[in-house]
Amino acid sequence: KDDVWALGCMLGGAVTGKLVEARSTGVFALDPEAVKAFVKETNAASARFGCLVTTMLAKNPMVRPAAQGVEWALATGASVFAGGAAIVEEEEEDEEDEAEAEQRRRAAEAEAARERRQRLAAEAEAKAAEERRQRLAAEAQAAEAERKLRAAEAAAEEKKRREAAAAAKAEEEKRRREAEKIDLSKLAELRTLRAHSKTLWRVVEGETNNCVK
Repeated sequence: KDDVWALGCMLGGAVTGKLVEARSTGVFALDPEAVKAFVKETNAASARFGCLVTTMLAKNPMVRPAAQGVEWALATGASVFAGGAAIVEEEEEDEEDEAEAEQRRRAAEAEAARERRQRLAAEAEAKAAEERRQRLAAEAQAAEAERKLRAAEAAAEEKKRREAAAAAKAEEEKRRREAEKIDLSKLAELRTLRAHSKTLWRVVEGETNNCVK
C-alpha cells in the first residue's frame, strides 16, 4: 500500500506538473492539508487521473487499490472502483485534442501556403512591372538616340547644302569676275583701235591736204 501511495504521488505530480516535494516544508504524508490540496489540484487538472490519484492517496491504507489494480487501470483505462471515472475517456479526449491540433496545424499550413502564393504572385507582378518599366525606359532611350541621330543627319545635310550653295555662289562670282575681265580687255582693245583709227585718219587727212596744195 505504501508503494501505491508513492505511485499516487508520482502520478499526481505528473498530472499537475509539480512534485510533492515542493508542496510541503515537512513530510508530505504527514501534512493532511497539503495532501488534500494536492488531490484537489490533481482532480482539477484531470478528472480521470484525479479519481485514480484520490483513491491511491486515501488516508486509510485499506481503501487504497492494490498495485495490480492500479496497473490494470492504467493498462485498460478502466476505473479502479465501481462508479469511478474511466481513464480511457481522457485518452479519447486527448485523441480529440490531437485531431483538433492536427486540424489547426493543417489550417495554419494552408494559410501559410496561401500567403506564400500571394507573396509569390505579388513578387512576380512587381518583377513584371519592373521589367516593363525597364523595357519602356530602354525604348524611350532608343527613340531619343534615333531622334538625335536623325537631327545630326539633318544638320549634316543642311551643312552640306549650305556648303554647296556657298561653293556655287563662289563659282558664280568667279565666272562674273572673269567675264568682267574679258569685257574690260575688249574695251581696252576697242579704245586702242579707236586711238589708232584717229591717228591714221589724221595722217590720211594730212597727206590729202598736201596733195591738194
